[in-house]
Amino acid sequence: MSAKVVFTEEVWTPDTVRAVRKKLGKTEAEIAAEAGLNEAAYKTYEAHKDPDIETHVKIHQALRRLGGKHLNN
Repeated sequence: MSAKVVFTEEVWTPDTVRAVRKKLGKTEAEIAAEAGLNEAAYKTYEAHKDPDIETHVKIHQALRRLGGKHLNN
């Protein structure tokens, strides 16, 4: 399965993802479930240990579906 990547001026780093998740009041498990990942994979991403672009895109899309916006918006 290949993910569609759209490049914008926003940079979603694991730190940004964590901040948006917390702003939404969601747990790591909730975001992982929304992204179709297991919690361990999500935690690995937030800990800056997963450079996999597909994981990044899944998490980004999940946060968007839940109403998350980049902190610069």
